[in-house]
Amino acid sequence: MRIIRDELNSGMPPSPIRQLLHASPFRPFRVRLADGRSYEVKHPDYAFLSPSGRLLHVYINADDFEMLDVFLILGLETQDEVSSAP
Repeated sequence: MRIIRDELNSGMPPSPIRQLLHASPFRPFRVRLADGRSYEVKHPDYAFLSPSGRLLHVYINADDFEMLDVFLILGLETQDEVSSAP
């Protein structure tokens, strides 16, 4: 599954992120940002949305995390798409 926001001027809604985080079974996914960075979410315990849905916290390892503004997310890709990308 690949989710890309519709317009450059609109932010990513939090609902697709919540769906991926709560999917059963969980499938790892990648978050792609407007500045070219990307982050892998390998397990649902390694990411969470703020209650407002504005911030996504992604753990890089057990102690370090990045706090991402959901408005700056360009797309989400599930792990099977990440693995099959050229």
